[in-house]
Amino acid sequence: MPSKPPVERITVDEVLDRALIRLLIAPLAAGVKTISDRDDEWEDEREELVDPAETLRCLGLRGANRRKMVELFLGEDKADIPEPDLLRGSREQILLRFIKEGQVLLRGRFRIKGNRSNPDSIAVCDGPADILRIDHIPAVKDISKRLYAEALANAKVKGGQR
Repeated sequence: MPSKPPVERITVDEVLDRALIRLLIAPLAAGVKTISDRDDEWEDEREELVDPAETLRCLGLRGANRRKMVELFLGEDKADIPEPDLLRGSREQILLRFIKEGQVLLRGRFRIKGNRSNPDSIAVCDGPADILRIDHIPAVKDISKRLYAEALANAKVKGGQR
């Protein structure tokens, strides 16, 4: 049985309705030590259709506190929302309110050099698992947009059949 990769890239491909989310999960390629989200750093994506509770498990957020979830999905955008509304509801309800198509996250064992919102680098490490949203980081933003556009184009090529 193959070992679990140290890091996975998870793309929120589609929020189909209030009960189903399509995630694209790509394991980090063997031997990659510094992550920049280039194509050659990742193995092929697998598609998973999951409900909100399973999405939380896939993201490693099943027991996360609500504030961490809001900060992960909204980042700087949370300033526009009144504080009581940010943390209202169950984890699943918070997820459904703030998860958006096109968000890209890293999950696994990595270390961030510099600021979390705009890191100088992200390196594989042996430390504890972490999660980081990367689609808004300038260094990876353009790559993430291109990968998401390619995923949508591939779906259209298949005639809408996924």
